[in-house]
Amino acid sequence: MRDAVPAHVDQLYRFALRLARNADRARDIVHESVLRALKHESVVRDPQAWLFQIVYRTFISHCRRDERSETTDEISWRHEAEPETLADPLPSLMTAEDVRKAVDNLPDAFRAVVWLSDAERVRLREIAEILDCPLGTVASRLARGRQELRRLLSAYGPQGVKSP
Repeated sequence: MRDAVPAHVDQLYRFALRLARNADRARDIVHESVLRALKHESVVRDPQAWLFQIVYRTFISHCRRDERSETTDEISWRHEAEPETLADPLPSLMTAEDVRKAVDNLPDAFRAVVWLSDAERVRLREIAEILDCPLGTVASRLARGRQELRRLLSAYGPQGVKSP
């Protein structure tokens, strides 16, 4: 298991960054996840899926901890990461930055599934294991997340691409 962790750290960080929308928060999540993974002694069938699952569960734990504390300072990272909404009804050129911003604007459940499927190329069955939800739910979230991305990235959509 110790050999699998370094091979996937970059992927884990990208996933945590998409979930947390904050670089410092993502580093904390990955750090805690790696520590949890290294404490695990048994053999894991699919190390990549298992590591993504640890990152996702660590992210959920951080969110729950923040909700319990209910202080403005501790939950302000959520609001700092939200881009201002200035609509551009006809963007001249869609860039990778536009796509990143659109993915960041997806609801958490959709963002996790879309990122794992489309950016990390994780299969739906593995995503279902990572997120601990039924395969049909994952497929539905992926379809709805992609639909929302199309809407956000469409030059003719009601809101267009959001940019800061």
